[in-house]
Amino acid sequence: MDTSPASPPVRAGELAAAVRDLLRTRRPDCGGPVIAGDAVLVPGRSPRSAAISVVAALDDDANPGRVLGFAAVEAVRRGVPLRAVHVCTRLGRPSERARRLGHDRMMTDADHLLSQVLYDHLPADRADAAEREILYDDEPVRALIDLSRTSSLLVLAARGSGGAAAIGSTVRGLIGRTYCPLVVLTPAAPAAPGAPPGW
Repeated sequence: MDTSPASPPVRAGELAAAVRDLLRTRRPDCGGPVIAGDAVLVPGRSPRSAAISVVAALDDDANPGRVLGFAAVEAVRRGVPLRAVHVCTRLGRPSERARRLGHDRMMTDADHLLSQVLYDHLPADRADAAEREILYDDEPVRALIDLSRTSSLLVLAARGSGGAAAIGSTVRGLIGRTYCPLVVLTPAAPAAPGAPPGW
């Protein structure tokens, strides 16, 4: 059993500093991130302000409730639908028939898990009204950047702990590349040993 103390989660200031460093290399003309509580807002690449939907990008980590809660409040504030999205990357490469069967089973499992997460973390009426989408792509960053073209706001959480460098590969890949604004929430505190994951 590991008895070493857990690394502290990334704080908003550390997260904003890491975001600022990435933005300097990717979009030097960008005004930089804005800190709001435990969230960091990163400007999008498009000046468009179309009201489409607020996307909660959910992963199998410990943050689905925080991501959904923030996204749901923003969707209500903006008067647009909430869309819960999970990018599924575990597509096998066996025979075509086996791949189709695995894809169908994975789609059903992912849809059930997404529904369960919605009803576990939102009031029933908001969970009922939320749009749900499972994206299949071996590169989650690519899928979410593409989705950002038709979104009002993309919300997700940093994964790591132990300093600003551990914000997670998906967040790192998205910063400065999304078309809509991106909100990155600080990660949740580490779960107790043996605690179930977010999914």
